[in-house]
Amino acid sequence: MRFLIRGLFGIGLLAVTAGLLVLAVGTVYDAFEGRQDAGNRPRADRERAFSANVRQITSLSIRPVIENHGEIRSGRTLELRAASGGAIVELSESFREGGMVRKGDLLFQTDPAPALASLRLAEADLEEAAAELRNAEVALDLSEADVRVAETQLELRRRAQIRQESLKDRGVGTETALETAGLAVSVAEQSVVGKRIALSQAGARAERARLALSRRVIARDEAVRQLEDTSVHAGFDGVLTGVRTVLGGLVNANEKLGDLIDPKALEVVFRVTNREFDRLVAATGGLEAVDVEVIVSPESGAVPARLDRVGASVGDGQTGRELFATLGDAGASRLRSGDFVTVRVREPELRNVTVIPATAASASGEVLVLGEDNRLKAVTAVVLRKQGDELIVDGAGLVGETIVLERVPQLGAGIRVQPRESGAPLFEDPPTVILSAEERTRLSEAVRSNSRMPEAIRNRILEQLAAGELPVETVERLRRMAGRVPSGQTGAGNDSGEGAGAGASRTGGGDGGGSAAAATDSAEIRGSGSRGNPGPESAAGSEPMVTLTDEDRQKLIAFVEGNSRIPEDRKTQLLRTLAEPQVPSGIVDRIRSRMGG
Repeated sequence: MRFLIRGLFGIGLLAVTAGLLVLAVGTVYDAFEGRQDAGNRPRADRERAFSANVRQITSLSIRPVIENHGEIRSGRTLELRAASGGAIVELSESFREGGMVRKGDLLFQTDPAPALASLRLAEADLEEAAAELRNAEVALDLSEADVRVAETQLELRRRAQIRQESLKDRGVGTETALETAGLAVSVAEQSVVGKRIALSQAGARAERARLALSRRVIARDEAVRQLEDTSVHAGFDGVLTGVRTVLGGLVNANEKLGDLIDPKALEVVFRVTNREFDRLVAATGGLEAVDVEVIVSPESGAVPARLDRVGASVGDGQTGRELFATLGDAGASRLRSGDFVTVRVREPELRNVTVIPATAASASGEVLVLGEDNRLKAVTAVVLRKQGDELIVDGAGLVGETIVLERVPQLGAGIRVQPRESGAPLFEDPPTVILSAEERTRLSEAVRSNSRMPEAIRNRILEQLAAGELPVETVERLRRMAGRVPSGQTGAGNDSGEGAGAGASRTGGGDGGGSAAAATDSAEIRGSGSRGNPGPESAAGSEPMVTLTDEDRQKLIAFVEGNSRIPEDRKTQLLRTLAEPQVPSGIVDRIRSRMGG
């Protein structure tokens, strides 16, 4: 009987076991079938909306600016050279680099002794030539008198001959007397010829003396000029540059010792493209009406200039047009020859235009405009000017529209976006709290005693605790970690400072809650005045951490580094957080949402 009971009991156990096995197999089969059916069902994909910076277009009146670089040159420069060689015996106190001199001031003088000796010799030769001229003139006067006497004697001899001829005709005179009278006339004529020759020689001597005197005068004047050339004076008011001489130094003739620059005759030389030059000439009718500004640095302001002339040739290896603009007296005290400056040329005003970033338009001028249901549509804009990182476009068809400021590969016509006004902060500033010294000490001890916290995060939290100001959410998490605040009674989830303060005031429910509440009452709650640090949020342990792949990490870091709207201190904290092995998921989600995904 006992054997029968045990046998029936064993059969029952076997049946129960078999039933359980069948049930288990059925359950596994049903689960497998359900999984297969779920994989085969079509998934309802949600349309992806990318985040985009947008701005509404308004009509403007703008004067385009042609900005280029130029060089300051002097329109009036005098080279200072030594006309005669020798030692420098006199040097002006102003004859040095940057020295200011007045017109007529003595700059330097070489040794005048050789020139002075030459002048004295020339003056002696001049006096000798003058004496010789006086002697020649006296001799000429005597020769003229001698000729007159000889001519008088000739006239007398001729009269005597005529008288003898008359006596002979009357039979009174003799042939001998007539011959004697004729011989006397011949001798007188010969004497006159001799005297005239002497007169001619005296005249030639006087002429040679006058020529010699002229040469001596020229030599004297040359000696005076050489003596004057030993002294170099300033030709106009100016500034000295390139000075390279000292008192007592030896210089050669025509050696350059410096330059004298007129600071009131400065001009700027710059180049514009052929297209810009044609626009200036066509719009103004002449270059005289063009406004030019010269800028040395943004802090010094602009110096007005007037466009003066255009270069006569393009030059080898150059393009465009070379323009010259003269500066007024305002630039004399601030600019110097050789300065490398920025030149801004203002064009005539353009009406009904607008300015957009260069990143908003494609190479063909196509921009993306926000349409119905935040979907993008492509519109072609007429680009009138390019100025740095901005474009001046025709406002027709764009005024009143909202355009995308940054064209990225994932944006195009028909794509739905989440518009974000330009200038909005990338990350909202969390509310902060200033802790009392007692609570800073308590939380610092809790952080140091947490062995599971990474060393880098622990050091960053301790630095923030030493500063005394932390985000409210981070403080609440640190309090929960330290066991001061029950998990269900914190107000850290509220985004406002009042919510944070209210949550902190309800901290009396747990162990040590009274002291935490007292510490909270002594804290000063502030709004979003400073940037939060993502490190302490992850340190508190309540926000889930994610491990990024190298590719995702590089994408996030590249986005943060390339975003100019993130403050530098916030950017440094984000890059430090992204470089850690594990990153808070909230930080990753916020950055990805700004990236458009």
